[in-house]
Amino acid sequence: MKKIRFLVVPIMVLLFLSSCTSVRVLSDYDKDANFNSFKTYAFYKTGIDKAQISD
Repeated sequence: MKKIRFLVVPIMVLLFLSSCTSVRVLSDYDKDANFNSFKTYAFYKTGIDKAQISD
């Protein structure tokens, strides 16, 4: 029983601490871009218009 507790407690602590870490977000953009000239935006993948939904 002590051996199991000796293994489980550190694993639980590691899981708890790792769940508290936040996601690091980085972004890069052109600082000289004029965003007022853009009307809309979209992300396009080649062939996405031919994708079929399977029910």
